[in-house]
Amino acid sequence: MTYEALESWISEVGIENIIWVTDIDETLVEKGTNPNDILAPAELEEQCHEIDEATEGRFFIITGRELPYVDALFPGKGLKVSAEYHNVMRLDPSKDPVAVNPKPKWDLLDDELKSLEDRHPGMMLRIKPFMRSLHYSGADDVMNDAEMKDQIQGELEGMMAEYLFTTGQEITIIDGGKVFDMGPGGLDKGHAFKKIMEIVSKAENVQGRTLYPIYFGDSPGDLPAAKVVQDLGGMFISVGEDPRVTSISDFRLDNPAQTRALIKSVIDSVQPGSDNEKTIGFQPKSGPSTGPK
Repeated sequence: MTYEALESWISEVGIENIIWVTDIDETLVEKGTNPNDILAPAELEEQCHEIDEATEGRFFIITGRELPYVDALFPGKGLKVSAEYHNVMRLDPSKDPVAVNPKPKWDLLDDELKSLEDRHPGMMLRIKPFMRSLHYSGADDVMNDAEMKDQIQGELEGMMAEYLFTTGQEITIIDGGKVFDMGPGGLDKGHAFKKIMEIVSKAENVQGRTLYPIYFGDSPGDLPAAKVVQDLGGMFISVGEDPRVTSISDFRLDNPAQTRALIKSVIDSVQPGSDNEKTIGFQPKSGPSTGPK
């Protein structure tokens, strides 16, 4: 399926009938070796709001990041977000966010996690309210050695098993792509997407209408949401080159810059008098599409 076919699909169903949901890191914006080195282009926040307006309020972010980070990245009037793998939700920017899960007792785990960080130069532990993220993109001994990565994952699984035995609370390890994300068990981006669909379906302006979801993601942590969107007859668009992700996607973008360009293209297409010139290199996967039925 070509990029033009996707544009035709968007045009056919109408942007006002689309639910636009996206990850952030390496999907909307690039990140450096340091997980804190990530900045959104100045115009991106306004463009997100324009997509939200064009979709009649159905633009959402699902991310492993914490909500304060998202608000620092987009400091304007606020976006609708499910953060920390669906542990914190804000689906109405005018209201306070909602905690979905109780916080783990991280004091029982932080010393061991910091010790693991110290043993691998370049590894970075990020502290989040509901989660811990052990980034290894800057740790050459982990990035370049699959056995070392597996060994570290095994150590983490042992820590979490002991924590479960001690507290009765499950903590799962999520493959976030170059990072071990750890948080309360039982929730993932698929749960977040289902919650978004539940909220959307109750809105008065969708009664009797058929809505089609699109989801953008780059890592295995996005796959639960991808399955939900495809089961609903929507499109999963992978960003980047991870074969675990691209193998099930309906379309592939090379990098976040192409995602941003697509957003601009869609915005331009609904602006009166635009020339609608398309410049994205949008690459379909091989095999049949799982688009809207």
